[in-house]
Amino acid sequence: MSLTPDECMSRALDLALDYPFTTLPNPRVGAVIVYDGRILAGGYHRGPGTPHAEAHAIEVAEKMGFKDFKNAELFVTMEPCCHKNAAKRTPPCAPLIASKKFKRVWISHLDPNPLVNGKGIQQLKKAGISVKTGLLGEVTPLINQAFLKNQKEKKSYVTLKMAMTFDGKMADDYGKSKWITTSASRMDAHWLRAKVDAIAVGRNTIEADNPSLNVRISKLHPIPRKIVIFGQPRNFSNKLKVIKANGKNQVLVIDDKKRDLDKLLKELYTQRDICHLLIEGGPHLSGRFLDEGLVDEIVVYYGKGFLGGQATYSLGKDWGSMRLEKAIRFTPDDVRLIGPDVVVQGFMKHYNPDKKRSGR
Repeated sequence: MSLTPDECMSRALDLALDYPFTTLPNPRVGAVIVYDGRILAGGYHRGPGTPHAEAHAIEVAEKMGFKDFKNAELFVTMEPCCHKNAAKRTPPCAPLIASKKFKRVWISHLDPNPLVNGKGIQQLKKAGISVKTGLLGEVTPLINQAFLKNQKEKKSYVTLKMAMTFDGKMADDYGKSKWITTSASRMDAHWLRAKVDAIAVGRNTIEADNPSLNVRISKLHPIPRKIVIFGQPRNFSNKLKVIKANGKNQVLVIDDKKRDLDKLLKELYTQRDICHLLIEGGPHLSGRFLDEGLVDEIVVYYGKGFLGGQATYSLGKDWGSMRLEKAIRFTPDDVRLIGPDVVVQGFMKHYNPDKKRSGR
């Protein structure tokens, strides 16, 4: 039984998600080649300097000895690129696809990069290839929210990650937070770090915990990240774990007093090449980004139980008295159990390839 177009694009989407690390500043893309109603080959992109998904899929097919591309269909989650510039490390995909004379190319959504944005489709059509767009177009953009924000707003995408007790405490009244969640949840958080290119904390976190803030996943060498520290820590030196783990040149200290955080996100993207910023700070830094409407995505790890106390380290303590109708709205998109812990993930905003962002 032949696969439906939706099933083929769904498989391409699965492939795009197969690579567990960040591909930024490039998007996540998956592609499959379908012949005689079945998937013949597939490919996905693994970041700058590696083959694009379409080229990967074609290479896999050719290694199998396949040549009849003119009777095959290509399904790809994002429009094939067509541009050349000095910074680009790999050749554009549209000319390669055109040279294979595919019968039909299915594209889920356009690439918002102004150097592409419809031009890749035009190249394919000029080569006599039938092009269909919009398949699973409401789903595929969700895997590239950071890339879409980067392209459309020229700002860093912000994910707020927090660990708290079930009554919302990020630490006890003495400042102790090790550990609210289990080791399995903390490992899951390292996979979250693997999908971003920068991590941000406040100076209090550096002073209290002396964290490394790199990616530590079993059987893999530790992976450094760019680090943003809000506020100048006391005794800031090369002895700190964050510098040893990531390198001094990777650590940026920002004076955040009276700083326009929205403008800062533009600077971090345009001047520091930070595409996706993971906020791992305490209640003050987390609360400020949330209160100013600058958080794009939230991941909360709930654990331990109910702590009670004075709520010294509770999210939103700086906001003052709030009425229920003024609550910052949040709707989870995914809820998981990791042992006794609960992980909640959701988008605060949605970025679409052909529209302005939408709030939740």
